[in-house]
Amino acid sequence: MPETRAFEITDSIWKPGADWAHFLGDPGALDQPNRYAGEDYRVESYDAAIHDLQ
Repeated sequence: MPETRAFEITDSIWKPGADWAHFLGDPGALDQPNRYAGEDYRVESYDAAIHDLQ
């Protein structure tokens, strides 16, 4: 799986913040909490992303 597609799938179910954002090199999310699809934000492509992971 291409890295860009893997990122799209991961980003559709989890948006890292704080320490994870730092680890992953996302300075724009350093002041954010970890956010989860269906809990903290709505994602239309959630089912498609889960299907791609299986």
